[in-house]
Amino acid sequence: MESVYKGFNFSSNAENYRRYRPDYPDQLYHYLAMLSDNHENAWDVATGNGQAAIGLAQHFSKVYASDISTRQLENAHQRKNIKYFVGSAEQCKFPDESMDIITVAQALHWLDIDKFFSEAKRILRPGGILAVWNYQLLEINLEVDAVIRHLYDHVLGDYWPMQRKTLENHFSEYQFPFKTIPAPDFKVEKTWTFDQVIGYLNSWSATQNYIQQEQKNPISQLSQKLIFAWCDTNHMKKVRWPIKLTVCRKPES
Repeated sequence: MESVYKGFNFSSNAENYRRYRPDYPDQLYHYLAMLSDNHENAWDVATGNGQAAIGLAQHFSKVYASDISTRQLENAHQRKNIKYFVGSAEQCKFPDESMDIITVAQALHWLDIDKFFSEAKRILRPGGILAVWNYQLLEINLEVDAVIRHLYDHVLGDYWPMQRKTLENHFSEYQFPFKTIPAPDFKVEKTWTFDQVIGYLNSWSATQNYIQQEQKNPISQLSQKLIFAWCDTNHMKKVRWPIKLTVCRKPES
């Protein structure tokens, strides 16, 4: 099976991804650094605008961050110890056993799993960590959540790529290359304005697919319901995204 991650939904929407996509909590990177025996080389796969690469750069001497979308990389967060490059997850030029950790944030469902896992097995050092995670549907309050859930399930239901189901199922159908390690729960928390939430909903790939196919914006159609549910759009609200983390370690021998 070829990789289904072609970058088309992300390249054209790269600026919105940088502006509205939530970053991940520092506790997540502290946990991964604690698990890792060495802290020299990290590879962040399908890095997008480098959200995970930034977090890894605080704990690893060198972070290699790849994506097949040049446009996404042009919008990436820069750090001296991060090397961004255009490249696929399924075939890379890293030497055997050269990485201490490999991460995939919110992107595993786009990859050719068999080929990527084969590369991960080759590239990870003995004792190295493979960590993948994704965040779930945002949570604000009962009223706003109900409108967004309707948008997600019913309005945009047919416009999500089929790989979305894999993400929703927490990759339960995947056979990871190494034995998984029990991992704690994490969450992203932000305090956002109403307009920031609207921007985030507009960054969804399904929203962009809907606009392309129907020539109208589904968020605009629900704007009055969202405004009513928010109560006062001049007030900011706490937004939460639960994170599902899967970690496995390459055996020492």
